Amino acid sequence: MWPLIFIVIFIILMSTYTIMKKTNTKQIELDDLNTLYQCTSCGKLHRKYQEELQSLIDLTYSTPSICPRCHQPADLYIGEYFDWMKTNPECPKLRKQDLRKFKKNVKKARQLEKELQNLDAFLHYYHPVNKNKNSSDRDGKLL
Repeated sequence: MWPLIFIVIFIILMSTYTIMKKTNTKQIELDDLNTLYQCTSCGKLHRKYQEELQSLIDLTYSTPSICPRCHQPADLYIGEYFDWMKTNPECPKLRKQDLRKFKKNVKKARQLEKELQNLDAFLHYYHPVNKNKNSSDRDGKLL
């Protein structure tokens, strides 16, 4: 009887620990993505998740802490926080339900990037671009 009680208590404690760990991990990730930056040039605010999305969309945008609007350096915002900053249309704060959508969209964007690279490699393999074109290439004949 006692071993059964200990096993049940152990299972309850382990499941509680696992749920709390998962919740804390998501909250830490959400806080990281909601980090607020202020551009040194234009003074606009943006969040870290906007930088990640911009780096997926724009291949030239690769360095962190760069303003997605004017591409100038941005610093971590250390000023006073106001309520309007949470719902600012230019940089809304992600909520827990938005985190799932964000991850899903990032995954789709990375998958599309891989498909584009595969298609580009296939097209290059199927019809390589020759620097020295002869007259038969100009007529549209394949090699």
